[in-house]
Amino acid sequence: MKRNLIIFAVLAVAILLVYSNSFKTEWHFDDSVNITRNKNIHMTEFNWQSIKASWFSGGQRGDIYHPILYRPVSMFSFALNYYFHGLDVLGYHIVNVLVHIIAALFLFLFIVQVLTLPKLREKYGDYAWQIAGIAALLWAVNPVQLTNITYIVQRQAALCGMFYIAGVYFYIRARKSKSLHQYILSGVAIVLAVGSKENAIMALFAIALFEVMFFGVTRKKLYVFGGLIVGGVLLVLAVQGWETFSGAKLAAGYAKRDFTLAQRLLTEPRVVVFYIMLLLFPYHGLLSLTHVVPLSHGLLNPPETLVGLLIITLFLALALLKIRKHPLIAYCIFFFFLNHIVESSFLPLELVYEHRNYVPSMLFFVPIAIVIIHLYRHWLKSVAIVGTALVLLFMGYNTYTQNKVWVDDLSLWHDVCKKSPDPRSVFNYAGSIYREHDLKRAMEFWQISYQFNHVFGTDYKEDPNIIPYGRVMYMAYNNYKKVKLLYDHAQGWENLTPANAWTIRRKPQNEIKDG
Repeated sequence: MKRNLIIFAVLAVAILLVYSNSFKTEWHFDDSVNITRNKNIHMTEFNWQSIKASWFSGGQRGDIYHPILYRPVSMFSFALNYYFHGLDVLGYHIVNVLVHIIAALFLFLFIVQVLTLPKLREKYGDYAWQIAGIAALLWAVNPVQLTNITYIVQRQAALCGMFYIAGVYFYIRARKSKSLHQYILSGVAIVLAVGSKENAIMALFAIALFEVMFFGVTRKKLYVFGGLIVGGVLLVLAVQGWETFSGAKLAAGYAKRDFTLAQRLLTEPRVVVFYIMLLLFPYHGLLSLTHVVPLSHGLLNPPETLVGLLIITLFLALALLKIRKHPLIAYCIFFFFLNHIVESSFLPLELVYEHRNYVPSMLFFVPIAIVIIHLYRHWLKSVAIVGTALVLLFMGYNTYTQNKVWVDDLSLWHDVCKKSPDPRSVFNYAGSIYREHDLKRAMEFWQISYQFNHVFGTDYKEDPNIIPYGRVMYMAYNNYKKVKLLYDHAQGWENLTPANAWTIRRKPQNEIKDG
């Protein structure tokens, strides 16, 4: 117990230190539609009607509302924040950081439980707390997790991760103790995880895989886990709507994208390999809210497509080869790829976001922690200690530094345009410049953009008090392929100050200078 408390304290202090400069970060991007302009989570009275409204807040878009059940646990948490302190960002950030701390604590406890299983105790049991502590710490301070904590709306992913890892932790406790209440806690946590974000349904697959790899297979288990998985999937489908995964719905989703289903399936292996690289080398110069990823049009177009597929195949082959001798290493590999399936496969989602690594990367550092302890045990104590300290300092520094970028819209979109310029990021940067420096010109920007309604085929009417880049963003998102037409009409805006935002699109990435 004493060792647990020490590691709990280290994790909490480390997280508070690296996120100490995030508590005054402004609202950004999707915070608007989900929180600041979403009247259904603006709870002023704590009653059933307000709670229900927060659960069914997914249809809120400006003044237009259609009741849709949408991530009720996450949205209710935002409603509670609003109830206590309105739209003051401080309270929202405090909750986000607390969620991350609790997730890290459950991750530590889960890894300890795994390492002390009968099948693994002889090999890892003596160093279970050290391995779990290092792995949890490397995960918790890694700057790849930043968007789940500093970006307020991504509490959805952080809550999902917290309840997900709590669910599998209670499951292992139940499996060891045969305790009914531990099974109940596991089930409740997984339901809450799915209520935070739908891809938590993969927890059922992760538990089933764990059961097979560490406890063996029986016919009864196949029936039980098969039933649980089918029931869980049916529940998600019922909540999301059966048509969500229909061919027509998928086709409609891809019609709004600038890539096809085939292109996404070919591109995502490269994206997943990019995630692995970021987790191993999370330099703040590589981190960004959005990333521009050239599409793959074939296995050799570009050649990196085939390379990405081969790397993933090699990892999975390694896991299969080591499944008997090193089941823990194999499970960590399977866990990473398993939890990327939902957002890195066939659904018509954006190609890449760093926040998608929150759950998949939870066991990513376990093999690395095992190597560190192995070095420590075999006469390389100084290398293990100094090396681990330097890595943690590197990660913490980059998390703290990247947090500075998120302080306001102008800083955030400036950073995105430097690192990953595309039409949408340029729109946001231009709008931020206008908003921060010249409200009159911001209104001119809005009026000009409003004249382009015919370009995007929409009669959407917007309140002129809304920040103008929101109008342009709305059009860009809903008809991305026609965005070039807007550029063609926007040549007169090239002399923006303090930076020439519109000329960014013409410059190679390495030529973009600070504005």
